[in-house]
Amino acid sequence: MTQTCQNCKKEFVIEQEDLNFYERIKVPPPTWCPECRMIRRLVWRNERSLYKRKCDLCGKDIISMYSKEAEFPVYCNDCWWSDKWDAIEYGKDYDFSINFFEQLSDLFKNIPHYNFHVVNSLGCYFINFSLNNKNCYLGASYVGCEDSAYCNYVEYNKNCFDSVYLNNSELCYENIDGLKNFNCIYLLNCKECMNSSFFIKLY
Repeated sequence: MTQTCQNCKKEFVIEQEDLNFYERIKVPPPTWCPECRMIRRLVWRNERSLYKRKCDLCGKDIISMYSKEAEFPVYCNDCWWSDKWDAIEYGKDYDFSINFFEQLSDLFKNIPHYNFHVVNSLGCYFINFSLNNKNCYLGASYVGCEDSAYCNYVEYNKNCFDSVYLNNSELCYENIDGLKNFNCIYLLNCKECMNSSFFIKLY
């Protein structure tokens, strides 16, 4: 079945097995193409666009994933985790006579948001979705990393740069989808490599 996307007006194909699945779970087939649906899902998760603005509680200058034009208040990480404000004050009774999504939108526009998703990280002022990191710079989704920069979706690395989906590695540059590599550059789909360059593992 060929469908025209209601958003970008491009044609896309819905396979018969997908139509059978939609019919089985009793939902209509999609009216937006896969790419437009992906963009709509990802609009909720900003990882790379950073803005200068002020904390709406303490007033200090901060870097945030939300611009100063955001409809809701944005707090710096220190304020958001502090006792300076009471989250219960933003609670509302549910009104069954009003559409759920309208009430959710109203709640979303009023409650404070924190500038970054950063927990227990030291010296990591320009990364988002960060947990237990030290001295990391630019990128997103770091966990347990140290002295690393320009990476995405990385865990437990040290001195690694410009890498994505790299885990438990050290002294690596431009590694993609790697595990337990040491002193390696330009590797793709490689694990447990040492002092290696320009390798691709084909599955």
